[in-house]
Amino acid sequence: MSLEEDRKFFTNFKDEIRQTLLAIETYENAIIVGERGSGKTSFLNHIYHNLLENKRVLTVRFSTLKVIDINQVNFLTGIFNEVVSLSHKYFSNKVKLKNFLISMFEPSQKNLRDTEYEVPKDDFYVALDKFTSIIDYLKKDGVDICVILDDTDKIDSKLIWNIFRGIRDALWKLKIPIIITSLPNQVNEITKVPLDHFFPYLIKLKSFDLDSSHELIEKRLQYSDLNVKLNNEVMEEILRRTGGNPRDIIEIFKKLFEDIEIKDSITKKQLESLGLLFSKKLPNIERSVCNYLIHYPNTSASSPEFASSIGVTRSRLAQILNKLKKQGMIGSKKEGKTVTYFLTSYGKHYRNEEHKSSTNEIKILPGSSIPNQRRYLEPEILSINVGDKVIWKNTDTAAHTVTSGTQENGPNGTFDSALFMAGTNFEMIFDKKGTYPYFCMVHPWKTGKIIVK
Repeated sequence: MSLEEDRKFFTNFKDEIRQTLLAIETYENAIIVGERGSGKTSFLNHIYHNLLENKRVLTVRFSTLKVIDINQVNFLTGIFNEVVSLSHKYFSNKVKLKNFLISMFEPSQKNLRDTEYEVPKDDFYVALDKFTSIIDYLKKDGVDICVILDDTDKIDSKLIWNIFRGIRDALWKLKIPIIITSLPNQVNEITKVPLDHFFPYLIKLKSFDLDSSHELIEKRLQYSDLNVKLNNEVMEEILRRTGGNPRDIIEIFKKLFEDIEIKDSITKKQLESLGLLFSKKLPNIERSVCNYLIHYPNTSASSPEFASSIGVTRSRLAQILNKLKKQGMIGSKKEGKTVTYFLTSYGKHYRNEEHKSSTNEIKILPGSSIPNQRRYLEPEILSINVGDKVIWKNTDTAAHTVTSGTQENGPNGTFDSALFMAGTNFEMIFDKKGTYPYFCMVHPWKTGKIIVK
């Protein structure tokens, strides 16, 4: 699965994202419907990254194409194993969780490590019982589970129908939202009786047109500090070659510029760096490291937040950093006894301004989920310096998001907290000067503004 932050660039899904997040928040299921090349996987990346930052929602995501024989038992087994492998990050008492998992198995399996637990694959009722037990156990600790299935549009829709028809009631009872993808001609087969009410949300995506493709490339050019003007002839050729598939647009754009050799507009080095984080030549984990260093430059490999965000051990992270450094994609500098890293692909080190950074607090006030209140944020407008941190504290009783953009135009992709629950916080460091309006995706009347000097 892709770990890059598609949400920074694929921003034409604002209404559909809001619908999907509301479906998940209310424990409903959704089908993401779109023609091939409409960006369904990119859309799922939006949703996944929104949920990933919510520490009380354990999100299971995998491609159905990686399951050799997709059926009810393998589906339940796959979800169970993923939940077991991820649950230690969410459950408060890890010892208690481990003892619970051990108690679920036969004596012959009690000496296995956590990651080796397996449900017998030939018994549907055993698989369903183990699946139900682990979900119930986590929910009692306040952890919700969301399942995102990618590539379901690439397999027979009858198989998808067969998976859910027999476990529909169990999933409803456990309140597990399921998000899948589908082609328009598959929807009727997937939702036929008894699944006619199982997927109440049918979220339709439009294929990328000329304007959408143009917007995507413009965002990438701006993000890379490249001043290249795109004419309609170039854009129409890109659209013809990609067939509207957003995941190929940058690569086609780069190839097209190599063909017509616009040397005055963009150098070869700049062209190579454009789309670096989306390059198929880089493994997902290395792309994820590059993404992290864009947002948090001058970070040490020993930082627990760095390793946790990438999902690897510190020693493995150090190996990845050394590899990227040898390739010239990142650089390092020594500060005392600490070595920090920064991204060099765009010819700049992303150094912070030399001033003492500060931490600023914004409160999401009680009642912010109700329209027509007098105030929703305190303060509503905050002025800070480059490099300062802002912490949003949710003192309301409802979940909220802090999403850059406006209520009228939707998200602009600069930052997004995803849903964070009452009593929890979202924080961000602002590295560039400018004015950053934001709002809540769930309660769009709650708006604010950050002014970075």
